[in-house]
Amino acid sequence: MKKIGAQALILILFLWGKLSFKTAQRIGAMIGVLLYYCKSDMRRIARINIDKCFPELSDYHKRKLVKKTLQQTCMTGAEMPGILFKNPQKLLKQIQVVHGGDVSQRLYEEGRGVMVVAPHLGSYEIASMYYSSKYPSAMLYTPPKIKTLDKLILRARSRLCENMSPANQKGVKMLFKAIAKKEVIAMLTDQVPVDAGGTYIDFFGNPAKTMNFAGKLYERYKPAVVLSYAVRNADGKGLTLFNEDLEPLIKQYQAIDGVEDPVAYAFTKRFEEIIRQYPEQYQWTYKRFKYHPDRVDYYKKDKK
Repeated sequence: MKKIGAQALILILFLWGKLSFKTAQRIGAMIGVLLYYCKSDMRRIARINIDKCFPELSDYHKRKLVKKTLQQTCMTGAEMPGILFKNPQKLLKQIQVVHGGDVSQRLYEEGRGVMVVAPHLGSYEIASMYYSSKYPSAMLYTPPKIKTLDKLILRARSRLCENMSPANQKGVKMLFKAIAKKEVIAMLTDQVPVDAGGTYIDFFGNPAKTMNFAGKLYERYKPAVVLSYAVRNADGKGLTLFNEDLEPLIKQYQAIDGVEDPVAYAFTKRFEEIIRQYPEQYQWTYKRFKYHPDRVDYYKKDKK
């Protein structure tokens, strides 16, 4: 019975993947509006995060940002079937403008390997595809619980990136191996670390537990570090991809006494600046402040 259910889900995803990117985004935006008015848990979490990060906003503007956030988050989800089934080169045509393409090329040609760090903002899946289409790459992904779906996702993502691995110990070893070979690796570094590792860094005025894996890689192999993100254009026509050299900022933090992880500080501070430019495109539905140094639970539901 489970196998039939998994096959039915794959069929739905396949048919959804046949939709144009723009149509899928429109449907995703409508689902986001529905989740907003249904008072979903996604809405609750987004509002908590926005309350913490934008205390200066009025209640009206907070509600407006929550609604836009749900629309953008659901647009990201609605894009996924297309990413799984469409021709990769066709997907890359969604990128209308590239800023800093020469930066990533120059850093790659230095021969140190390149570590790409990215936030959960905009169309981060296509941003990663840009690098895997141009350079020898290694990337991680979070496998779904349904094994049949896991095989599909792995096969789809391996069309451009040969070195794909689940985000586990095996995947971590793969990244170390790739960067040692001077290849390109990419990761979403605003994910909350699940293990004991991590550093609390100020993020929008709140302590956010931040992964130190990128910092360990940098300390050991000294790769170039590129910050990359792809935002949806305001006119609804495709994406704009940004790439920037993060090393100058990392070196600034290295020169400051008491900074435990200069790499994590650098990307966290830049993420905040970027998110302030495109606040509705950040994934505020994610429990970014799940852990707190004083064990405060921001996301605890009120008892009725």
